[in-house]
Amino acid sequence: MSDENRKEKQLIEELKKLRNSLSQLEVELQSTGNKFRIMVESSPFAVFAYREKFIFVNKITETFTGYTKDELYRMNFWKIIHPDFRDYVRDKGSKLLKGEKVPSSYEFKVVKKGGEECWVTFRGTYLADFEGEPAALGAVIDITENKEAEKTLRESEENFRTFLESAPVAIMIHQGEKWVFANSFAEKTTGYTKEELLSMNFWNFVHPDYRDLVIERGERRLRGENPENKYELKIIDKDGSEKWADLRAELIKYKGKNAILVSASDITQSKQVEKELELQKVYFESLFDNSPEAIALIDNNDRVVQINKSFQELFNYDIEEARGENINDLIVPDGRWEEATSFSQKVLNRKTVIEETVRQRKDGIPINVFLIGGPIIVNDKVVGIFAAYNDIGKRKGAEEKLRKSINQLEKTLSGAVTALAETVEKRDPYTAGHQRRVAQLTAAIGKEMGLSQERLETLKMASLLHDIGKIHIAAEILNKPLRLNELEMGLVKTHPQVGYDILKSVEFSGPVAEIVLQHHERMDGSGYPENLVGEDILLEARILGVADVVEAMGSRRPYRNARSIEIALDEIKKNRGTLYDPEVVDICIKLFEEEFHFTEQSILKE
Repeated sequence: MSDENRKEKQLIEELKKLRNSLSQLEVELQSTGNKFRIMVESSPFAVFAYREKFIFVNKITETFTGYTKDELYRMNFWKIIHPDFRDYVRDKGSKLLKGEKVPSSYEFKVVKKGGEECWVTFRGTYLADFEGEPAALGAVIDITENKEAEKTLRESEENFRTFLESAPVAIMIHQGEKWVFANSFAEKTTGYTKEELLSMNFWNFVHPDYRDLVIERGERRLRGENPENKYELKIIDKDGSEKWADLRAELIKYKGKNAILVSASDITQSKQVEKELELQKVYFESLFDNSPEAIALIDNNDRVVQINKSFQELFNYDIEEARGENINDLIVPDGRWEEATSFSQKVLNRKTVIEETVRQRKDGIPINVFLIGGPIIVNDKVVGIFAAYNDIGKRKGAEEKLRKSINQLEKTLSGAVTALAETVEKRDPYTAGHQRRVAQLTAAIGKEMGLSQERLETLKMASLLHDIGKIHIAAEILNKPLRLNELEMGLVKTHPQVGYDILKSVEFSGPVAEIVLQHHERMDGSGYPENLVGEDILLEARILGVADVVEAMGSRRPYRNARSIEIALDEIKKNRGTLYDPEVVDICIKLFEEEFHFTEQSILKE
């Protein structure tokens, strides 16, 4: 074979090999393209390629946008971009199509076929050759829910911060040894500015007597222990004044780290009231011990809990002999046990029992006594009996002794009512005397309306105590020199219910607690707390409601000067029959026309 034939044959073999290689390459390329398309179609994200228009979209792109493939292929790519982001995305896309470097991902809004807007994260890459030309390959992920969650979280954080700032207590957060948050009320409570507080160690304004306790509990709480989280302590404000605070502390996470949330209420006024109440307690204990009536406190099983000096002198028992013994074994003669048992049963059934009977001394000598018994009620539960004995063995002068005994008991009740009324007034100097003046006006109106003496006494008691519920309201709110905001007004509006809760267990002769509860009800149902209408409101409460408005408008308040009585009378006249009982309004106006005026004399002396 010639060299020429041999070269030709070799060339043919090389061509065959090249053709086979090209065929194999075509098969491999087709397989790679198929694999790519399968991978893109099965992707959970919208994947597409575009130049100015879409040139490839997967099935998820159709589902996500609401457009069919045919619609997308005819559509300019920028149409689905929200107008607010169109220039931004076009700029990034143009750079991407040129092969320039752009962020690997960014966020914007798209508009679906039906007009629905949603947030997406876009990831794009440059394709140098897609079906013969450069293109951009993109994938989007719907992040609308995440954006809404972020918005909700941001709003929640803003609302929480707003709540902390508007809370009527000092709220602070300390982390380590420093304060990292303080609300506006913390400034008011301590006298320091927020900037000053945030530069201080958390114990700086704690009184030295309590500093070690606060540090020790704070360290334990940060270690994950659970020390007492509520306690009272003294603080020292910026000007050096000592104040009492009711403090609560809780372990929280703040910016990812353990911190302690502290809330503190200024209870200096409450502490002063407690001190006054303690003095009142001493007063009543002294009154009990030194009362001329022989008094015994007896439990529900007729066993003696306490006796006063007069009891010891009358029956000749000392406290050690009497305490724990059955009262009937000590002083009830033979033949009187049934009567004594009936007496106890009536009192335990919440009745006040007054009777003349016979009891006996330790030596068995009988004594004619005038006996008054009443239930001792705590939290609406009868826990015992109050029994007062007055020796009436000597008939001469018996009526005088009886009168003094009753007067003494009435003075005790009157003294208690006056003490309660004055407790409220001491906390609120701007309304000092308000309850007494209201009682004077209600008494005058009640007399004109022909109320019985018993109902008049009940009305006087209710008038003197109608604001007792304000003992529950912070003094800063009562004495605020500006008009109250909605939250503060809501707290003030709780005072009729609080007053009722305080008085409901006291055994008055009439519905004092109910009158106090209803004194802000109005005829048209616009009052509070129960929106009672017309005759559903006790007459005494309707009288008190009118008198309260007239006196309050005629007196100075922290947020305004006193108005004239004429303006006050115009107010009740204008709302006669709507807010106020028309008969009560007419009588009140008549009284002032006849020159009724307030005095400083206690109504209980009349």
